[in-house]
Amino acid sequence: MMNTDNNREIKIGASTRVVAHRGLSGVCPENTLPAFAAAVALGADEIELDLWLSRDGELVVCHDAQVDRTSNGHGFIRDMDWADIRALDAGSWHHPDWMGVPFCRLDEVLLQTGGRVMMNLHIKEPGPDGCVLRRSRDLATKYGLLHHIYFAGEQEVLAWAVKIAPEVVRCCLAVPEDGARMVDCAMEYGCSRVQFWNPNFSPSDIERAHANGIVCNLFAGDRPDTPEEAVRLCRMGIDAILTNWTNTVLPAVRRL
Repeated sequence: MMNTDNNREIKIGASTRVVAHRGLSGVCPENTLPAFAAAVALGADEIELDLWLSRDGELVVCHDAQVDRTSNGHGFIRDMDWADIRALDAGSWHHPDWMGVPFCRLDEVLLQTGGRVMMNLHIKEPGPDGCVLRRSRDLATKYGLLHHIYFAGEQEVLAWAVKIAPEVVRCCLAVPEDGARMVDCAMEYGCSRVQFWNPNFSPSDIERAHANGIVCNLFAGDRPDTPEEAVRLCRMGIDAILTNWTNTVLPAVRRL
């Protein structure tokens, strides 16, 4: 079941879009408001962020299930209340100059971006009864940004998205080791997008996705995240490139 009417935010074959992966994460502490603001200021077409549910039900922006790697704290987000997460230093790990930058929530990012970019919401876990997707949809609706988000996730997340938020664009992240199977999964769940892991895909995977109305995202994965690689991927037909270095990749893509 294809969902091509839900793909209104991007046209296959148009100029390749640049997606700021966790914001301008090569320069700023990832998944923080400064990282997203910098990406928007540079002209990124989209930002990508990761969501987890805190113990008290807040949608926390963080890549890892734990706060350990990107803060001075310890523990799983699901076992922590938002007030305690907010009090952590989520900047110093990147560089001492970023000391004191806090974690943020989805509603803060929605308010900050204000519809200026699309938002790739990587849902790590759907939460009890799909509450992470439901609350994300409701927040986007509240701020008039429902058509500025899409859900990215694996099979469990996609199944919940189909069930409780079919109006939100879906992006398949399942089976990253096999591009062909990823396209199959995207079609099974009516996804408008698929997000390949570089280099685990082929030109034929792009062609088949496009033939079925599916936009092709790509994350650097095991290949260099460089302007040169981005240009190569553009020429292969990739529609949206996720990068940590929007500041260097964006100008290279725009010159094509």
